Amino acid sequence: MWPNRYSKVAMACLLLSVLGCSSSPGGLASPQEVSGSWNSVDSPVYISYSSESANWSNLAWLELFGEELLDQLVPPYAYRLGVVVGYTKIQLQVSESGIVSETEVVDSAGHESLHTASLDAVAKASAAIVELERVQSNELLVELVFNYPAVEQGDRE
Repeated sequence: MWPNRYSKVAMACLLLSVLGCSSSPGGLASPQEVSGSWNSVDSPVYISYSSESANWSNLAWLELFGEELLDQLVPPYAYRLGVVVGYTKIQLQVSESGIVSETEVVDSAGHESLHTASLDAVAKASAAIVELERVQSNELLVELVFNYPAVEQGDRE
């Protein structure tokens, strides 16, 4: 049984490696849309992601980045009290070296503290994994949506 922290992407990577699928040009290595979400076992906050410029060789970077995002994300105190809810949609541009070179909030709802927490997590996560994994293409564009849903007071961390 997979722990909740592992996404469908990790399972897909494992399945592809077990089946011996190649990443030859024109095959799985060509850009395609990938999407999924990362869920924390400690918080109701979840992060959705999508990329139209990813290829299967970039999934390792995405998975490491997602795990690090969950570790770095600290929901604002007002959210933990149940005072604010919302979401932040961020577009990232990732260089070949694995560095998040540009971030832009493209849509949002809710209090500014939610957006600040989301951007802080992206900055910390990108700094933490830059030496661990390289992106296997010239440029990777990723869209993240940090969702801060309303939940019962007892369900918050």
